Amino acid sequence: SVDKAGNVEETKTVQVKIDWTAPETVSNVTSEWHPGEVAVELTATDNLSGVDTTYYSVNGSEFKEGT
Repeated sequence: SVDKAGNVEETKTVQVKIDWTAPETVSNVTSEWHPGEVAVELTATDNLSGVDTTYYSVNGSEFKEGT
């Protein structure tokens, strides 16, 4: 930039990093039938910007936020 007195600022460079990689979520559930209640554990990872929120849906229900 230049001010009204003609003073010129030195050139500055900034590198911007953009995370284009989506997080990945895996579960502990197998594709086999279970005879009773099952505890589902979801584990999300993102090695660049980190995981903010994980959502899940059961049998097409509305998505809910996981912990």
